[in-house]
Amino acid sequence: MTLYKVEKTSHIWHSLFIKSRINKNGVIVEVAPGHEPKIGNALALLGFRGTIFLIEPDEKTACDIEKTYRDILPQAKIKKIVKSLQSIEVGIDIPRVVDVLVASHPFDDMVISYIINDTSLFIRERKDGENLSNSIKKLYNRITEKDYEAGIKNTVKTWKKFIKELKPNYFIASQYPSHTLIKKGLMKRQNSGFTVLEQLKSFYKNSLKEQHQNQLFGYKGNPKWWIIVKKPSSDLNYKLEQKPIATQRLGKSIFVPQLSKRLSPEKYEIAYINNKYFRNLGLNNISKQIQNFAIEVDNKKSLLSKKIITYADRQKDKTGIGLSGNQGSGRAVYYGDSFNVLGVGKTTLCKSTIPSHSTGRLELVGAMRRMILSRWFNYFTQKAPIHPALIVLKETAKFKWNPNPIHLALLVRIDNGSLDRPSHVEYSPKIYVDFEKTLTEYAKLDAEYFAYKMILGAWSTSNYSLNGHVIDLESASFVKYRGPYNTSSAKYPHNLFGYEGFGFLRILGQLADIKNIKDQTLENQFYKERSHHLAYCFLLLLGIKDIMAINFLSKHQNYVIDLANRFEVLAKKIALPKSSLNLYIEIPDNEDPSLLDMANLFRNLPKLYNGPNAEATALKYLIRRDALLRVILNKKLNGHSNPGNIFIHDQAVINPERLSNFLHEIKRFVHSVFELLALLDKERSFSNNSEWEYRLITMNHNLPTMFELNNTLKSLAEAYRIGKINSKVLGKEIEKLCQLPHLNNTINPIFYAKNNKNPSVQQVSATLLVS
Repeated sequence: MTLYKVEKTSHIWHSLFIKSRINKNGVIVEVAPGHEPKIGNALALLGFRGTIFLIEPDEKTACDIEKTYRDILPQAKIKKIVKSLQSIEVGIDIPRVVDVLVASHPFDDMVISYIINDTSLFIRERKDGENLSNSIKKLYNRITEKDYEAGIKNTVKTWKKFIKELKPNYFIASQYPSHTLIKKGLMKRQNSGFTVLEQLKSFYKNSLKEQHQNQLFGYKGNPKWWIIVKKPSSDLNYKLEQKPIATQRLGKSIFVPQLSKRLSPEKYEIAYINNKYFRNLGLNNISKQIQNFAIEVDNKKSLLSKKIITYADRQKDKTGIGLSGNQGSGRAVYYGDSFNVLGVGKTTLCKSTIPSHSTGRLELVGAMRRMILSRWFNYFTQKAPIHPALIVLKETAKFKWNPNPIHLALLVRIDNGSLDRPSHVEYSPKIYVDFEKTLTEYAKLDAEYFAYKMILGAWSTSNYSLNGHVIDLESASFVKYRGPYNTSSAKYPHNLFGYEGFGFLRILGQLADIKNIKDQTLENQFYKERSHHLAYCFLLLLGIKDIMAINFLSKHQNYVIDLANRFEVLAKKIALPKSSLNLYIEIPDNEDPSLLDMANLFRNLPKLYNGPNAEATALKYLIRRDALLRVILNKKLNGHSNPGNIFIHDQAVINPERLSNFLHEIKRFVHSVFELLALLDKERSFSNNSEWEYRLITMNHNLPTMFELNNTLKSLAEAYRIGKINSKVLGKEIEKLCQLPHLNNTINPIFYAKNNKNPSVQQVSATLLVS
């Protein structure tokens, strides 16, 4: 046996092979070994004498590395396969039974291969050493952000597909920072490899726990650069048998075991499955496997039922707002490695005496609303947990807000860190928090709320994740305009649309106190991040593609930030409200006090830009005349003088004295918008006209508000209850609503509304038919 130079990386691999108990006589598949036998030396140290398949797309490289492996592993069988990973046929090129799939630093090479499609590039780069020749430098300069995005997407897709077909017992890969890439200045290439690694780690159960200290074997051995997965393509049962991955992030003290049981089939029906999500997990026979989620906590400890261990999560909130007397999750449990099921009954942490927070149950209307709103939010932000399945229980219950009983439901959520809350940290302060990242994500989310017309309306430390996800969508809604609407409560400004940043700052303040962070600039940092991100979102609202928006903003940052700020200030203005701005109830359009319709202006920009009298015509699309005419007639504050009403009157209401300046600022803003369009056009930041029109329509949506969506969902729930539709049809209608942002905000009327005499249902159907 000849050992080539054994570097530290090989010792890391050797250690991992020992800890994973790799069979010395087994079958290993190595992808893209290149010229260096890092894994080969590790296997030689292990005394490996099984079979190794080397997948290498370049003929010469494959022959060289095959010879090297034969030298250092004389007792092993070495088989080279000169193909790209995406060309491999499992069962023909390599066997179907494999112990380990391994790869050392493969991902950035694969991304570049997808972009350039020239395997000789790596040979030429190797000859250049740490230098970068002019020809190769020019080649890299031609690669765009969009190219990298496509390369990353295809690389991740190829690995997932290959792993799904191969079904190895272990998948181990590394992607640590490359000194050579840093020396050459190829940071975008370097980062593309990290992105692939992160996407794969978030997709598979990563069995190597990440530590923020105590690195393994120095820098290259830091677990953040590695993925180690046991049975990555196993069935759902295997995933449900595992303990929650969240215990690695939050600590065991957070989790309280809950004895649970599966429901008998006659007690439920599966209403909705996100098949795409579960297919990506490599699952077959999805409908049957989803039945595993039909569970409830077994407080009576039934003797005949098969016992399942799930986990409720402890939380703490000194304000009492988020938990309402509960000691943590009162009706939700973690189940398996990465799932969370809502509506399972009262957990042992359910201690609230408030009726709405002490049943342990979730009704169908609320379950559908959470699922649909998570899809709508994620169309714009990717900041809501994924809800891949909804199960309807045969049991019904009465609620004071609905005349008829409503079926109860179970809602499945995915835990990929999106359920890690500040209230967990308050219970266990030792939990690691990247405070700067949390602040940045909250600032970005607040900007996205305003840009994309979204509201949660109920701040608390248990409603948001540490990574900036909106967790509990019970009070969430979209708004039609940008006035100070509310859902949960209008008493305080931090629950009003456009002002939820006050709530985020309270959460950050609580978190800073817990972690003993003394930072007097917290508020300034928050608004600095928010302003920059709102400027980016503002360009997206004008129909600019994300990559173009980033490039343009980098050159004209202060200019765009100033205009985005003026956009926000003006869009928030209203006439004095005649009645409540609560989105739970109907707000007729002619009574809505919002003075401006920015979305209507932006949607019509293609026909205004370069047209005659563009600015004067733009004002007609922007100003809501009925609301404007009311300004001069209203002089006194209506309603109770609670802090929320006083704040609205002081900050948002335009009275006759303020009207002249307001109209002047509107005209100035419109003029600035057309100046910005001209500059964007000059710098070729526009798409072609049809694509620009499409982006303007989709980004400047008119998605249903809470009242409109609730009425539709109540009608669906009632149609299901009385047997007018079955669970299959219910699922199809849910999917139609989920797809609404993708369909240019158009959808066919819900079929049963045609014969329903309830005026509100007819009205909602009409609302959904947005032209």
